[in-house]
Amino acid sequence: MSRSIQPTASNTSSTAITTIPSTTGYAAGELIYYDNNVADYGTIPNSAATGAPFPINTQQGPANGASGSAASITATGFGSSRTRQPTALLSNGNIVQVGMGTSGYPQFRIVDSSDVEVVASTNISIAFVNTSYSTISVCALSGGGFAVAWINTAGGSTNYPTYAVYSNAGVVVTSPFQDTSTGAAAQMNLSSIQIYALPSGGFIASYYDTSYNLYARTYNSTGTATYAWLTVATGLSTGYAYGFDIAVRSDNTYVIVWINNSQIGSYNVISALNVGITGTQTFTSTVGTTAYGYGISAACLSNDTVIIGYRAFTAASTYLYAFRPLPTGNVLGTEVAVPTDGLSTANTVGLVTVRTFNSGANFIFLFSDSTLNYKYSIYNLSSTLLTSQAPSTVYASLVYNYTGMSVLDFGGNLNIYYSSAPYNSRQLTPNSYGRIDKTSYQIVPFGTTTSKQLGTASAAVSGYARSGSTPNKASFFAATTGGAYGTGTVSTSINNLTVIEPTVVGSIHCATYPDGRFAVGYVSNTSPYTGKVAVYSQAGVLQTTITLPVGSQTDNVYSAIKVTVTTANKLVVGFWTTSSTLITYIYSTAYSLLYTSTAISSVSISGSGYPFGLASLTNDRYVLVYQGASNYMYYAVYSNTAAIVAGPTTVGGTSWQNISCASSKNGFMLGGYYNSGSSSYYYYVAETSTPNTFASPTSAITGGASASNFGISLATSPNNLIAHVNAGSGTSNSFAMADGSGGNVGNIATITTTANSATYWVTAHAWTPAGTYCIVVMDATHSAPSRLFTTTPWGWGTVTVANWPSGTVVNLNASIAATNSSSSSPQPTLAPLYGHTLLISFKNANNFPCFGFINAYPWNYSVALTAGVTTSNSAFAVAPSNGYIFQGVSVTSASAGGVGQVVINGPAQLNSNYSASTTLQAFDFQSPNGTAIEGPKGTIAGRTVNLKGSA
Repeated sequence: MSRSIQPTASNTSSTAITTIPSTTGYAAGELIYYDNNVADYGTIPNSAATGAPFPINTQQGPANGASGSAASITATGFGSSRTRQPTALLSNGNIVQVGMGTSGYPQFRIVDSSDVEVVASTNISIAFVNTSYSTISVCALSGGGFAVAWINTAGGSTNYPTYAVYSNAGVVVTSPFQDTSTGAAAQMNLSSIQIYALPSGGFIASYYDTSYNLYARTYNSTGTATYAWLTVATGLSTGYAYGFDIAVRSDNTYVIVWINNSQIGSYNVISALNVGITGTQTFTSTVGTTAYGYGISAACLSNDTVIIGYRAFTAASTYLYAFRPLPTGNVLGTEVAVPTDGLSTANTVGLVTVRTFNSGANFIFLFSDSTLNYKYSIYNLSSTLLTSQAPSTVYASLVYNYTGMSVLDFGGNLNIYYSSAPYNSRQLTPNSYGRIDKTSYQIVPFGTTTSKQLGTASAAVSGYARSGSTPNKASFFAATTGGAYGTGTVSTSINNLTVIEPTVVGSIHCATYPDGRFAVGYVSNTSPYTGKVAVYSQAGVLQTTITLPVGSQTDNVYSAIKVTVTTANKLVVGFWTTSSTLITYIYSTAYSLLYTSTAISSVSISGSGYPFGLASLTNDRYVLVYQGASNYMYYAVYSNTAAIVAGPTTVGGTSWQNISCASSKNGFMLGGYYNSGSSSYYYYVAETSTPNTFASPTSAITGGASASNFGISLATSPNNLIAHVNAGSGTSNSFAMADGSGGNVGNIATITTTANSATYWVTAHAWTPAGTYCIVVMDATHSAPSRLFTTTPWGWGTVTVANWPSGTVVNLNASIAATNSSSSSPQPTLAPLYGHTLLISFKNANNFPCFGFINAYPWNYSVALTAGVTTSNSAFAVAPSNGYIFQGVSVTSASAGGVGQVVINGPAQLNSNYSASTTLQAFDFQSPNGTAIEGPKGTIAGRTVNLKGSA
């Protein structure tokens, strides 16, 4: 088979067209190839590839303490909830949240879909209160409004179900009332009552009493009981009973699930008349019994199939997360195992939450792992997994075992709400939430985001995808609908290791921008001690280097310079300009100097020398914390014009050193080493409901006795928690945490940091945007960061770093080790970059300023594929080596067995199946290929192909 005319010489300007036959045929505007595999002309066949890589992208959100991968929504006075239903989506699109306030008053507040408060925190009752547990639940009624249920410890008959009904606007429909008709007081526990909406407009309430008997009753839309209480189960055991849940079908029948005394999963299908249909049914897992605690849940799909999710285990403590479908015939289906990873198998309580999308066609399976992270997988109506073969992390860093999760579907996302307070807290606690995109099934950050490709996922393909193809690269469609996934590993070295400039420096510090850029500030150790800030793109490409207007007074302190970035992408530089003066500069997003703060004088330094801390706050503000006159610790809050709007205010007594700070959604924590107390102390400062007015600090949280050696470090998690290091006596450092309102949570881990007979000290720690916790340690001769310890919170107990999953010791690139013995080296600083990746800045062995990237956690990311729609990367190289030689672009069609006209020289236009946004690129098929048929060279841009002949 041959072409009918000779090719035109290269680089001629005339258009040349040839006639090319084809056994299979082709359309006009196609890329035409000679396929040496079958000795025929045509397009790339659909069968040319069986698999291809698909890009896995993630979005980096704000990386400062004011916001992150999970944002808080909070109001002064708002409390916490520990039930499965602390939040509900109202029929008008607003969101109602419930909690127990500091006086045990049940409360609600309403926000819109953009988190703008519609109804401020409102006491539901000051008579029926609960001062022991945050036991309160809410559901949105199908006809509008919402119902609230809680258990009281005071007022009326104590420890009984108590209800109230409100309109969408938060107006009382039915005032608080009690239902004592069972004559059985409720067991006072975190989740002893749950409430669920009925399609008919009313609701179901279920609770268990002090004998762990489980009851359920239905009510109409105003709270009037419609049927008598049904005793669902009797004599359940402590530890199992509170793991119950309800799924409601479209005909008002409902399925209640629980765990019995033998730790066996149980369910009963209840009619709309509140009468049992199936009676109690039990089931076991393929690996053993069903776990206790919150380890069971249920949700109803659009076809009225109920998904029962649970955690199971064997005597050997082998855990399995799984679900079974219960169709309308009420015959339980086959068990489907949910993907887990090495961290998913040791949590004592093992919370499981199953909830459906609004469409009822997909559902999410959420569970807590051994490190108090929440993982998720997503399935469709047919129980096909849509996410990765290892679970994705939705929340990390101390989401407590018993914390309930509300899943709300709106705005293209699944919004997952929970309380980030410590166990059973009734503090002024924010409810936090994260968003999962319903198309990609990945976490959606808040604020300005930057797309980042983390890697690729391989999947089967079926069909040539013209929209992603060029003359020398072919793309293909996904063969099946579902999830493809990719994985990564913990870094064994610092990636993108970069020396910023070959200048000896005394101080160094880094921060990341909300839009993905990052900044590294450093000060020369040669007079006049010039301060500079190098700003880079997220990929590490230098954007600019800023030289500060004045030099520092010295370089012999750890932190003559600090950098942070406001929520509006303004760079703030804190600089110690003289022996007693601090100043801050604000630079625009385009790096011009906007404002200079009034100098703060009488700044002192003592001990090892961390004289100040700097952190961004909400609303484009920042806080400066420093050692003032007589070594008092001060803070001052600044506006986006470098004007002080709060402070300076003293905190604690005298004799402070090594100051640091970190911010959360509604305030900030500050701390340092207190010489008079020979220990480190931390305080939380909360902003009141009046902007720029801050409450008196919380009581001091005591840290470790050895923290003076290498400074104080504070870090904020994506879900509004703050960690501080309690340095131990010689060989161990513990990591304690406070919630976003200053309540002390207690130790989250104790890391034994002795190796090879050397003692290691924690010098920096941070959370990644994905929520994993990372620690940098330095050995006794200060020759680090030579080792990186990574861990995540492990319940309330102790972790010794040994091997994964309890923690991983990762040896970093030895070339970064500092050789001098000064404790001012190497000054590592961590800042969140994207995903599980951190930015690290430090001084190397030459004391040159450096930065690099650390992947701090094995990642599992998924990409959602749709058969015949999602296109692969153009990774299939179309070349003579695999049998394909490009010929030109067809200008006419060719029927099967017929001929068509093909442009082989000059301009040609592709049809609309190809992308109009293809970037300009060249191709060349002129090399000899053994077929005696050569192709042209040329360029392609958009759909325009400029061919330059083949001779």
